[in-house]
Amino acid sequence: MSREKQSQKLINELLHTIDKIGIQETIQALRKKQEDMATNTPELQIHIIHTTCNEFGIQEDILLHGRDKSEARYNAIGVCAYMLHQHLGFTQTKISMLLKKDISTISRHLKRLQNLDDKFKNERDLRITIQGLENKIKDYKNK
Repeated sequence: MSREKQSQKLINELLHTIDKIGIQETIQALRKKQEDMATNTPELQIHIIHTTCNEFGIQEDILLHGRDKSEARYNAIGVCAYMLHQHLGFTQTKISMLLKKDISTISRHLKRLQNLDDKFKNERDLRITIQGLENKIKDYKNK
């Protein structure tokens, strides 16, 4: 498709959107998408994976390809999936492809981390770890 045809298609789509939702809503939607793209970078997803691995003391290769059943690896997978979901809005499918895990594994981790119970020491410790990672990720985003 030529550049001229692509431009015309874009303009037509913009006009159609303006007709449907109005000019202000269209502008807001475009600005929101620009903001989302600024924070939804490959660098941020790499940072989330790397920071999570460092926090749990494992290598990225172990996170992605390892077979050991260590608690550190198990928690790192869950926290990494949780952070990708929270900060980048990734779907379970996208997270499962990125982390090379089955989608049911990702679903289980997300559900577990969304329902942590502070009555249990290991879950309380995990919540503290997540809060520390949240701060590191926010600092990275604000650079």
